[in-house]
Amino acid sequence: MLRAVGEAGGFFAIHLRDYFDGLDEALTEALTLAEEAGVPVQISHLQTAGRGNWGKAEAVLERLDRARKRGVDVTIDSYPYTAGSTFLHALLPEWAQADDAERILARLNDPLTRRRIITELNVAPRDWASVTISGLTTRRNAFALGRSLAEVARARAISVGEAIVQLLREEELQVSIISHHGYEPDVCRILRDPFHMIGSDGIETGQRPHPRLYGAFARFLGRYVRERGLLPLEEAIRKITALPAARLRLRDRGTVEVGKVADLALFDPQSIGDRADYAHPRRFAHGVEYVLIRGCIVKDRSGLTGAHPGLVLHPG
Repeated sequence: MLRAVGEAGGFFAIHLRDYFDGLDEALTEALTLAEEAGVPVQISHLQTAGRGNWGKAEAVLERLDRARKRGVDVTIDSYPYTAGSTFLHALLPEWAQADDAERILARLNDPLTRRRIITELNVAPRDWASVTISGLTTRRNAFALGRSLAEVARARAISVGEAIVQLLREEELQVSIISHHGYEPDVCRILRDPFHMIGSDGIETGQRPHPRLYGAFARFLGRYVRERGLLPLEEAIRKITALPAARLRLRDRGTVEVGKVADLALFDPQSIGDRADYAHPRRFAHGVEYVLIRGCIVKDRSGLTGAHPGLVLHPG
């Protein structure tokens, strides 16, 4: 399949199998597949998750450089936060989250299988105090919103494994989480890599989604570029415009040139910044003056204009 993708001029975008203890093996898997198939690879939301991986960013990026010297076309993206976000059932043992939602729930509802899942969760090397509930659907579990899995377990006087399984059964898998597992120096090192581009990986789900959904790009430009001087503004702009446009083969976008589509964001580099946080994740960024899509103003200084000129984009 990947060979066909490469022959058609596409690329292989991968969420690594594991960003925690299995990070090295997951990188090997992605690079091996890309190299054997001769297809470009995009490693999405690269991170060093879990204390055992903190400080590994330099080694990871060196591995990618060695792969490039062998001829592998590999680029990466990440978001400028130490926390990630996903759905609670993604924390289940790999075998337990296989197949569709109906089969996952069937495993959770089977007493013997449920006991096995709980046991494996309870011995997993995870810091459950760093994983918080960000979205639920029922009132009965509203108390858990914003609390860590460790706190939920204590409130119910049960193990963390039991708490996870109970929530998943009662909410029919509709539980989103935020996991505080990253390391700021590694986040910064990855952001500086010349083959890196920014992506929000935002998911509009739950009562308190990850603030990256509303703040990723403004946070990058404000916190990391202006305030910390992590990289020049020009290079930062390339990471959110020309580089991703080139990777996606959007030939008429990504740079400001005569004849190209006017997809533009006009911002004040002295004030651009994020306002969204984990308690108030839907706050819009500040410092963005105008946004144009296909030359049409969709946001001005007074707010959204109501125009909807956007299109689904395709390579070419």
